[in-house]
Amino acid sequence: MFLTTGSSKHRAQLAPLRASAWADGISVDQFVQRNQLLYDHPFAASRIETHVLVDTAGAILSSCDTLDIDFGFMDAEHGYAEERGLLLASVFTEEAHRGKGYASRMLEELFATQSDKAWCLYSDIPPEFYEKFSFFATPVAEVTEILPLDEERLVTPEAVPMEEAVKVIREWRTELLMAGPPGLALLPDPQWVDWELLKFGFLAEQKNKTMPELCYQVGNDFAIAVPDFVAGDIKILFATDAAAARQAAQQVSRATGIKKFYTWKISDAPSPGASVPMAWSLRYPGSTRFADLQYGDWW
Repeated sequence: MFLTTGSSKHRAQLAPLRASAWADGISVDQFVQRNQLLYDHPFAASRIETHVLVDTAGAILSSCDTLDIDFGFMDAEHGYAEERGLLLASVFTEEAHRGKGYASRMLEELFATQSDKAWCLYSDIPPEFYEKFSFFATPVAEVTEILPLDEERLVTPEAVPMEEAVKVIREWRTELLMAGPPGLALLPDPQWVDWELLKFGFLAEQKNKTMPELCYQVGNDFAIAVPDFVAGDIKILFATDAAAARQAAQQVSRATGIKKFYTWKISDAPSPGASVPMAWSLRYPGSTRFADLQYGDWW
């Protein structure tokens, strides 16, 4: 068996199999269609790779994707630094091949070839699996509430271009890291965020819904809130302030009628079943606790 870069043929073969694990609320055909749409996006074309562990006959034993993203680190020894790293996503082994160590074998080879890079992931399985590869977990709690939509008290935030919101959020995260203890944050850029928003736009189309404005400014703070028309909630992708995030969510709620608000917060009392942000870096091993979060449903 050997690890290789996945082709378009591999991706087409994997899509319906991955749907069995992750097609919550949509059909297999819709999942496959969404996958192709996402792989066709400029972000994926230049910054996403599929990796497959195959046997000598070419059968896929395990697979994953990696996304090129920017990390910011605050390191106790070196101070603040930025570098391009990798986000691990869509780790998948077909049921017939599970329990044979194929995913571990694939990741061992992948990490060995990219050991100079910073890595992160959002684990929807017990974090112990990734801790054996030296990933550090940041516990998170899920926050869910029903928005009151009290029109007399509702602050109307100003809609802004996505590029402007992303620029400020990136700068804010840099300042947050530089002023705080050792840690890391993912630094968004417009191409990556546009790819993220495409996923939710696809869900809106499937439900015959119109996407509202998503990026807002409240005073000096910014937030990106997206309606998930399949899950029936509003998710915060990025925000510089919790109050601004909630006000952005209220505005999206006003436009869509969705009243459920969902976000994450770093907490020593993690929610059962919540995905766990994890990171690993040889260069900054003491700076792998997340200082700020964004919603982590990468696929």
